[in-house]
Amino acid sequence: MGLAVAVWVFSGNYIFTSLFTLMVLLGQLEYYRGVMSTGVYPARKISVVGSCAMFLTGLFFPSLHQLCLPAFSTISMIWFLTAKRNASSISEVRSPFT
Repeated sequence: MGLAVAVWVFSGNYIFTSLFTLMVLLGQLEYYRGVMSTGVYPARKISVVGSCAMFLTGLFFPSLHQLCLPAFSTISMIWFLTAKRNASSISEVRSPFT
């Protein structure tokens, strides 16, 4: 396992970022599956796209990566305020930021 991780870490920026983004994506989907089983329905798609965009922006445009979190946070809040038909609970708003 240690050898596999060492090869992955030293494999280069593109392979490392691709695999790390995939692991984060799978982790987020698992987290949201658990959250949704409690009856809370967060903005999954916006959050997943936002986290993947942060890693890819950090790889290709390092000077702009700090703009991703505020941009997708704003998009998420606008979605909760305008596009959602039912009133959002604090748990629904909090979950994408976790």
